Amino acid sequence: MPGYSRLPIGQVADEGKNALAQGVKRCLLFGIPQKKDEAGISLSLKMELSKRQIDDLKKTYGRKLVVSAMSVLCEYMSHGHCGLVKDGEVLNDPNP
Repeated sequence: MPGYSRLPIGQVADEGKNALAQGVKRCLLFGIPQKKDEAGISLSLKMELSKRQIDDLKKTYGRKLVVSAMSVLCEYMSHGHCGLVKDGEVLNDPNP
């Protein structure tokens, strides 16, 4: 995808400054885990990192920059599906 970057958490606020300087007033954070597995375990860590990134951006830029975050399970799954896989079947909507 053109124009995306992977940034360490400490550089996110600086990127917000660059975005505002270019007239960008909204940003969307996506988590890209370093390691994926069949249960999406790293999603909980990513949610904490996203919260810290959002807090840093809001503390630095307040209402000047609208910040959103996107968390979908398929980003964290080694097989790429948005549900658990059991016996070769994707369990997107398992029955209770």
